[in-house]
Amino acid sequence: MALTGLLTACPGPPPPADESVALRFSLPEGVDRSNLWIAALYYPLEANGTVGQPVLITSTPAGSGTSGGDVPLYLSGYALRQARNSAKCTTPFLTGEASGKQSVSVTPNTVLTCNVGFLAYTASGYGTMPTLDNLKYTSNDLYGFASEAFKYSFVNVNGDGTRSTETGTRTAGWSLVRREVLNPSATPQEYLVTMNSVAKENQAVALKLREPRDPFRSQGLAGGRQ
Repeated sequence: MALTGLLTACPGPPPPADESVALRFSLPEGVDRSNLWIAALYYPLEANGTVGQPVLITSTPAGSGTSGGDVPLYLSGYALRQARNSAKCTTPFLTGEASGKQSVSVTPNTVLTCNVGFLAYTASGYGTMPTLDNLKYTSNDLYGFASEAFKYSFVNVNGDGTRSTETGTRTAGWSLVRREVLNPSATPQEYLVTMNSVAKENQAVALKLREPRDPFRSQGLAGGRQ
């Protein structure tokens, strides 16, 4: 009986190691890139349940003038491991990402997640932190860690009376998670959101940065864990 208990208590295989990754970002055409930086960050969940100030992982200048082309951003395995090891980033999905949502379903419900988001902001140098005042563009997509593969769904009721049903399937370890939104014409107040891990070979497709004016197309600086 004791041996049976030990066997059933053994955890599953550990998630893959923290590998470095190079991502690419596209900006709106003709944007003035002077003093524009692209950042990777996460939003810490404090002990009282509130979301703290964003923690910057890395940032890179977007280039000078209005020159086109995608902007590369390198996430080192060391930086990703630091984020994953932070108890304020890696939290239970149920009390983190799904907190305050309705009709929550998570399988398995023991999964822990840590999400790294992306944005563009104006800065005079590397030491400038992104704020709501210097925020220029945000991304719908994220680079997420999961302690184990999982799938989920929940409903979010928004302040403007609209509702969004979000579903997702994510792999264990770190993966690029792309966000897609549908708004069926038959139900204009209902949005269907998917957040799925993509295969590594599809990570080469540039992530789009857009103006943060629509919560269903862009994530604001203050809503990074939504």
